Amino acid sequence: MILKILLVLFLVYFLVFRFFGLLIRPFLSFLFTQQGNRYNSESFGSGGSQRTREGELKIDHVPNDKAKKGKNFDGGEYVDYEELK
Repeated sequence: MILKILLVLFLVYFLVFRFFGLLIRPFLSFLFTQQGNRYNSESFGSGGSQRTREGELKIDHVPNDKAKKGKNFDGGEYVDYEELK
């Protein structure tokens, strides 16, 4: 009697995890490929922009100069200093 119960439990356990593996494997592969595509698209920049070579300068945003036009800033005042040895 105990052997029959153990056999049935083993078969149920085996079948459930076998079918679970068959169902979850395509889902996980889909998630991994989706994350890989997202990582690749972010690492190469959005919009398919070209990569900059070494030494090149790429400016993504130019700030407005409207805030600076209202103020008359001449660069500050000169401060004389002495070198200490």
